[in-house]
Amino acid sequence: NLQPWKFRWDDDRLFLLRDSGRDTSLYNVRDLATFVGLGAALENVVIAAYNLGYEASPLCFPQGAANPTVACISFAQGGRPDPLFDAIATRCSHRKPYSTHPLGAQILETLTAEARRFSEIGIFCIQDGEERKRLSKLAAQGDRTLFEKSLIHAHFFSCIRWNEEEVQRTKDGLPITTLELGRVGSALFRLLRNRSLIRFLNCFGFSRMAASRSGSMIRESSAIGLITVPRISAQTFLAAGRAFQRVWLTATAQKLSLQPMTGFVLLQLRLILGELAGLNEKEIRLLTSTRQPLSELFHLESEVPAIMFRLGVGAPPSGRTVRKEIPID
Repeated sequence: NLQPWKFRWDDDRLFLLRDSGRDTSLYNVRDLATFVGLGAALENVVIAAYNLGYEASPLCFPQGAANPTVACISFAQGGRPDPLFDAIATRCSHRKPYSTHPLGAQILETLTAEARRFSEIGIFCIQDGEERKRLSKLAAQGDRTLFEKSLIHAHFFSCIRWNEEEVQRTKDGLPITTLELGRVGSALFRLLRNRSLIRFLNCFGFSRMAASRSGSMIRESSAIGLITVPRISAQTFLAAGRAFQRVWLTATAQKLSLQPMTGFVLLQLRLILGELAGLNEKEIRLLTSTRQPLSELFHLESEVPAIMFRLGVGAPPSGRTVRKEIPID
């Protein structure tokens, strides 16, 4: 949502640069969430190049992962158009309830094949109603931190754009319409910016009630997908972002709705890495309690969860995020 990238032309090469100050949230440990976004942007470049008659060859992290340069992309004439190109302009998050009717085997095979273009990336799906119900409880547990943790709460609300003037001025973040709360719900949600009010409401179990919406969205889906990496690194999360973009574009082309639901998965990375600054003992216990059940539900072995999302057929979204002008140095 914060679009943490810049681009720079150097002769006939395009450089993708990390704007590391864009996302300072607890979710973004070691900029891993940023690398997912950068991977998606990189895959868009590769797809678009083919449709302009060029083959794009990215060299990732030419100067190491600590350097702002994430990819150096060279171009040569040739290549066949990518059928996912048209979906780039229409792809968006759908936060409405979906049909719970299972997806066909052919659709799932098509989606997983796109992710497996990247050799180290895994993809797993859950369709069974009972398993989705169990997962919904885990997601609701993890998402309680949004209303219990001041750092996460403050960052989330800083990303909300409350009216059209803010949307057009910033060209990033989340327009309030995209949260699918309705007019009354959006007005009430605005009150929740007040941290003192949140602390008071939490005395009466508000965080549990609010987080239950994540659970209900998982239940009101056809499938839940999980993209995994073999180890935690900038390189693997960049590849995960590229894979996820192809899955998302494929879903869009298949007229499916998709919503990333990856907050509590990203927080678990802090546990794995041992970077627990900003989390108290209660929050650590809460996140720890969801880690093993998540692995069991998706039948993971040594794979590391990176991106979770829900899939299904839903009504068109009430709003869309705005894409900022491409920043080219």
